[in-house]
Amino acid sequence: MLNKRGFTLIELLVVVSIIAILSIIAIVVYLEMGKGARDARRKQDLRSLAAALEIYYQKNNSVYPGSLGSLFPTYIDIVPNDPINTGVWDYTYTPPVGGCYALMAILEKQSDPDRNSVKQYKNCDGTSFASPDAFVITSSD
Repeated sequence: MLNKRGFTLIELLVVVSIIAILSIIAIVVYLEMGKGARDARRKQDLRSLAAALEIYYQKNNSVYPGSLGSLFPTYIDIVPNDPINTGVWDYTYTPPVGGCYALMAILEKQSDPDRNSVKQYKNCDGTSFASPDAFVITSSD
């Protein structure tokens, strides 16, 4: 009788292929989780900025500031930066137009339900704007 010891080349290739496929799936899932976490932080940062803007508005005779830097340090401890902060992903503050402001952040995750693709936003002066791929908070919200 022949004693068979070890694995055949085909068995080794199958095992290596399975490990490679599982590794690729794990990497993709990890990268998507990172995008989701950064998007969640972006949304929370904009909500914090909107709250600080509303406090500023109430304490300064119904006027919004011309820049986000005006909120520091009285109304917010730190003016947040985007988690990636490469210049492309910076938060956008549109100073008051007709008494309204808009805060925007570009979201990374394509499947995010808050990612805007068609919604039109209205300024207080009646003008409208669209912001594709962004999470937007306006003072009229």
